[in-house]
Amino acid sequence: MIAISTPQSLHSSIAYFKLLEQRFEKSLKRQRLFNFGHPSADDVIDRYITGIPSSSLSSLTTDEFNLQQNNQYYSHICKDWEAEKKKKENIEEEKVNIDDNNNGGYWWNEPIDTKGIDELEEFMVALENLKKNVTTRVDELSMLNGSSSSNSMMKIARFGAEDQFLNQVAIDYCSSIVPYELNSSGDGQF
Repeated sequence: MIAISTPQSLHSSIAYFKLLEQRFEKSLKRQRLFNFGHPSADDVIDRYITGIPSSSLSSLTTDEFNLQQNNQYYSHICKDWEAEKKKKENIEEEKVNIDDNNNGGYWWNEPIDTKGIDELEEFMVALENLKKNVTTRVDELSMLNGSSSSNSMMKIARFGAEDQFLNQVAIDYCSSIVPYELNSSGDGQF
């Protein structure tokens, strides 16, 4: 460690640093850095640049480096947390909008009061297709679980009876909201 206390020691320190600088430049030209002696090359360069002795510099930089790393990690975690909070708020807003606008977001929960006959017929066909898909899936799952096929046949028969009831209810409902009259030619007029 070089202590700079007198003008002569200052002059010798400058000469020493100039010598180190020349060696450093020569080794950079050859793209190699040779470090002879006890301090590392980083310590010598830091001491030359800052003018602070290497022992106090190394302990200071280590503490500052750790503090800086911890601060970066903390700010990164805070940003992630804020982003997650925003995502949560957006999801909650979407849920509220879905519930308010279209009864949970499922087409079968849409109100049928405002639909015309054509739309209601399409709605009934879609419900029947949904029912068939559900029945098919129930059959697949019951086969996977080892249930008997007669049990699934009973379910299908039960759905068939419900079909007739649902169709009659839909027809009654449609006729109650839309006046339907038969003219003399026998075709329906609205």
